[in-house]
This record gives sequence, C-alpha cells and structure tokens, in this order.
Amino acid sequence: MKSKARDIYLDFYRGIATISVVFIHTVYWSGENYLTDNMGILYTLVLLVDVPLFVFLSGWSAFYTDNIKRTFDNLLKIWMQYIVFIIITDIVCHVILHPGTFSVQDLLYQMVFAGNTPYVPAVAGSLWFMPMWIPVTLVGSILTVLLRRSAEKSDQYIYIRIITFLLVGVAWFSVTNQSTYFGLSRNFCFYISFFLLGYLLADCRFKGRLWQYLALCAAIIILWFLVSRAFQIPAKGLQNAKFPPHLMYFVASLLSVVTAVYFRGKIDAIVQYCSAIRFVGKNALPFYFSQGIGSSIIYYVYPHFLPYGPSVTLAICFAVNLVITLVCGTGLILIYKGVFWVVDSTKRCMVKNRYSK
Repeated sequence: MKSKARDIYLDFYRGIATISVVFIHTVYWSGENYLTDNMGILYTLVLLVDVPLFVFLSGWSAFYTDNIKRTFDNLLKIWMQYIVFIIITDIVCHVILHPGTFSVQDLLYQMVFAGNTPYVPAVAGSLWFMPMWIPVTLVGSILTVLLRRSAEKSDQYIYIRIITFLLVGVAWFSVTNQSTYFGLSRNFCFYISFFLLGYLLADCRFKGRLWQYLALCAAIIILWFLVSRAFQIPAKGLQNAKFPPHLMYFVASLLSVVTAVYFRGKIDAIVQYCSAIRFVGKNALPFYFSQGIGSSIIYYVYPHFLPYGPSVTLAICFAVNLVITLVCGTGLILIYKGVFWVVDSTKRCMVKNRYSK
C-alpha cells in the first residue's frame, strides 16, 4: 500500500467527472427537446468525460488501500446513502406532492437499483451505473489486493496481461455482439478494464512535454476513427457505442484518461484553489444520486427559455441542474450523517448499559 496522504488530484478529477455527468444529463435528457441538429457534435463531445473516467478513478483510489473489508464497508455505506436518498425522494414525490401514489413494492425495487421513478425519471435512468460499479469496484479491489500481496514488484506486468485479456473481450463483444466472454458480462468486462487501468497508472507521472501529450491524443483520435471505419459505425455515435459498451467507446474514452494522467502534478495551483470541486469529488456518489433530481426538474425549466435560443437555454438549464444537484447532494450528506450519528449513539448507549449491569 502506498502513501496514506489524500490525493487531491483524485478528488479534483472525481469532482470534474461528477459535474460532467450533470452536464451530460442536461444535454441528453431535457436537452434533446431543444438542441438543434447543428449542435449534434455536442452529443459526442460531452461523452468524452464520462463513466469510464469515473471507474478509472475508482481504480486509482484502490491503489491507496489494501484493506478489502474497508472497501466492502465503503460500498455498503454508499448503498445506505442511496437508500436514504430514495426513501426521501419517494416521500416527497409520492406522499407530499402526489399523495396516494406511494408503493412499498416500488420502493423495494428502487432500493436494489430497479423499478421506476415516474416523477423524477432521470433518477431511474441514472441507476444503471450502480449495478455495474459496485461489482466492478468490489472484484477489482479484491483482485488488486491479492495480486499486490503475491506479485510484489512485478505486479504491473500481471495487470497489463489481464487488461489485454479484457480488451480482447471488449473486441469480442463488439464483433460478435455476444452476451458473455468466459463468463464475464459485457459491462463488467468493459468497465473493469478501466478500473485496472486506473490502478496501474495511479502512481504514474507523465514527464513528457505538451507536444507529446497532444500527439498521443491525436493518435487516440485517429484510432477512434479507424475503429469507427472498421465497424462501419459513425464516429460521432458515441451514445450508441455506450449502450452496450463498444470498442469505439473505449478508445474515445482514453482521451480523458490520458488527460488526467498528463496534467497530474502540473496544475497544483488550480487544484488547490478549487476546494468546492474537491468536495464534490470526495462525495461523488451522493451528488451522482442527486443529479437525477436536477435533471428531472429542468424539464419544467427549459420551456421558459426557448425564445433565447438553444445555447442560452442549455446554459441556464445546466446552471439550474448543477445548483439543485449541489443543494440536494449536500443535504443528503448531512441527513445521512445525522441518521448514522443517531444509530452510532444508540449502539454506544446499548454497549455502555450492557457493561454497566
């Protein structure tokens, strides 16, 4: 296990990735109702900083711990945060705003990342991420801990072999459209590749010059278009290549990975100054849950700004979405801390009373 000092770049990048998701869901949910065809390139550009970067950063985070129990406890904590979030959401939507529509069965489905949220559709639409991210993080963390303890200094070559094996699987899925690859699902195979890549590059410092970074980005873009041509799919069709994840989406997503690695250690002043972004990064999942609220509410906002044109409407909707996300996310964090402070206090009292008898 490496240094326990908190990596502020990790928090900063996670904050950027979370805010990017807010923007993506502003564009792809309500934005589809007013963005014109000549802004179609925007649908491609926003997906360049997306879920693959978030999973890459999860692997980066795993570099700093070799405690599987802590990883499991953190995942359980995040699930509990989500349960608190979905209970509050259901109470507001189905008890306060729309009385008589509450269903215990729907709530139970939602607690396991299924079911619908009809009054806040972007919440349910965002939950595909959790059934992917939890097993990827758990399995990836267990794998990295076991390999770290057994392989010692040569472990990076093991990761390269594993990632290569997984990339063959991603290509296999893209060519054959099969559902499994040696028992691995398409989503799992795709995203755990980014997790392991994040772990492998977590301690990497790219010392090359700017022209070398730009040359690498240019090579990735060329490869992106070559893969597009090979599979005869539009290069700008990243949304279709995202569900289910395609090799072309993997290549395009490498741009954000390379950028994160290159700028690490080069923008210290910016990272130190942007404490708000780092706060979002430290609490990325609560804010991810909350963006579903903002992305749903802006359906009621955008019609009022259509006369100002799509660009202004998008800017206003993004600002509104971001503010709602930050407010709801911060509220969720405070509520969660309050709930579990009460639980911990009750436990301590029970233990104290038991030993005092």
